[in-house]
Amino acid sequence: LVMKLGFRLVLRDIDFDENVHPGSEIPVSMKWENLGIAPPYRDHRIAFRLKDESGNNKAVKITEATILGWLPGEKNIIVKYKLPDDLQAGNFSLEMGVVFHSSIDHVIPIANKGKTNDGWYAVGSMKVSD
Repeated sequence: LVMKLGFRLVLRDIDFDENVHPGSEIPVSMKWENLGIAPPYRDHRIAFRLKDESGNNKAVKITEATILGWLPGEKNIIVKYKLPDDLQAGNFSLEMGVVFHSSIDHVIPIANKGKTNDGWYAVGSMKVSD
């Protein structure tokens, strides 16, 4: 019963460029589904970060994409993820989180596997080159 109350978001599909350059703006196409019976009533935002091979967080960005009011059913969105100009070249893991609009420390869970220790979700890999 608890899993049916409120909202329950599932990320069904995500698509993004895997080979990118510092300073580029990456369009991230996502297909979400709200399996609950109500929309989210808070302004939680979709955020991204890159994790380098040493486990350090880089390019943490809270986007303008909000889940506020997403009705039950499918939702397709495209989110822009801007990489910093001074991002070092290398191989990274791309992680996504649904966070409070002004804080990356308040992450809400979604109904997907791949959750990290701090509540983010690994969604793929990205290679940054000059």
